[in-house]
Amino acid sequence: MRHIFALSFALLALVIMGQDHEAGSRIALLHTQKAVLVGHGWGGNASSMNVLADYIRSRGITAKTFDLPGHGNASGDTSKLVCSDYLKGIVAAYDELAQNPDVDPNGISVVGTSLSANLFAQLLAVRKVAVYVGDAPANYTDEMCSHPLDQLIGNATQHEALVEWRKHSLEPVDYPAPMRALQAFRGKIVVVRNELDETFVPSATTSNYAKAGGVSVTLIKGVGHGLERPGEEGNDFGQRKLAEIVVNAVDASQLASR
Repeated sequence: MRHIFALSFALLALVIMGQDHEAGSRIALLHTQKAVLVGHGWGGNASSMNVLADYIRSRGITAKTFDLPGHGNASGDTSKLVCSDYLKGIVAAYDELAQNPDVDPNGISVVGTSLSANLFAQLLAVRKVAVYVGDAPANYTDEMCSHPLDQLIGNATQHEALVEWRKHSLEPVDYPAPMRALQAFRGKIVVVRNELDETFVPSATTSNYAKAGGVSVTLIKGVGHGLERPGEEGNDFGQRKLAEIVVNAVDASQLASR
């Protein structure tokens, strides 16, 4: 009976779910060294990435979602926030995950889409990351990042000019901060292009990120910028495809480190 009780207790302790409503974060704590920080795009929130995060958790990997500043339940006025403000939110979410006693702080990977993919690349310069996965990473010049992003994204004329700039191939001398960080990063890098996305993050942008990281582009077929498939409600298909890429990259990185 004692053995049965011990086994039951161990199984109960294996998965502990935590919900921090105030910070807009959802954490699944698994007794494992692997962990992934999951970031959303502009206008999204923590729960908008739940399909991806839940798939990662189903594969025995801790996953944490969170709200970027000015999104979801997080404080902040997007009309005033610049890139450095969003990066502070990314760093805070990383540090919270790293302090989890069930997580190896040296085994944290990141996956972000659009804006968070940009910010996670910048995170590489200030925190230890095992694997970087950037889906349709947004790109801005360093000068653009010194102004509120809401002015670029919310203004049709400026956004059109931004997308036109993103269509150009960049040389290393022109790399903005995220791409410079990727260039210096020595961990595993995966840059993902959404096949139908040319309106927000053109193929040239993902190619620029991939070139900076010294990798080829990984393609998710049949999805647009928000991982949606035309004619379908939601983006479950695209999130699952991205989650598979993340899990495979984390597993490969762990095997390589042994």
